[in-house]
Amino acid sequence: MRVAARCGTNALRDQIDSLDTFEVQQLRHTVLELQTRLRHATALNEKLTHEMAMLKPGHGKTHRAHLWSYCTTRFNPVQAVVFDLTESRGGQHVPEFLGLPGRADRPPWRGRLVTDDFSGYKACFELGVTEVGCWAHARRKFHERWANHGSTVAVQALTFFAGARGTSWPRCERFAVRAASCRSGTAISGTCPKFCV
Repeated sequence: MRVAARCGTNALRDQIDSLDTFEVQQLRHTVLELQTRLRHATALNEKLTHEMAMLKPGHGKTHRAHLWSYCTTRFNPVQAVVFDLTESRGGQHVPEFLGLPGRADRPPWRGRLVTDDFSGYKACFELGVTEVGCWAHARRKFHERWANHGSTVAVQALTFFAGARGTSWPRCERFAVRAASCRSGTAISGTCPKFCV
């Protein structure tokens, strides 16, 4: 109400509350629908994206909050991203969002989750979700090792990453190989291991 007064608006409290309630209900319905659709995807990308300040009503001060993002891969018929704001970065939030461990009326999600190596995801993997590591995070560790220490093992790993990602192949061929692998759910054989979800 004070914000409205500062802006020069003479809105009544109940008008603001009723508008807010309608908007919140519509938004909540949309998010729940998207969350349900995400649970039908065979693979999801998940990332703890931001740490932000959030005002906690009744406490008179801000505290840290965390924004998680869940998105489908480009091969999913529903292209969606859902953000989940939580008060901590604890390991309980991802399983809760994915509906793990499941209930009698809703089976647990058993897809592939593409993540970095944050320990908060481990609870999902213990409940039957398949862990798919992020190549960018893995490659970065080897690059840091090479840049800081000149490691020959890191050079070999970086060479492997370049070949596995198919950077020497034409772009259209790389996309076709990745798309075929993603749709079938099988590993790519030969010189190119499974690198796509």
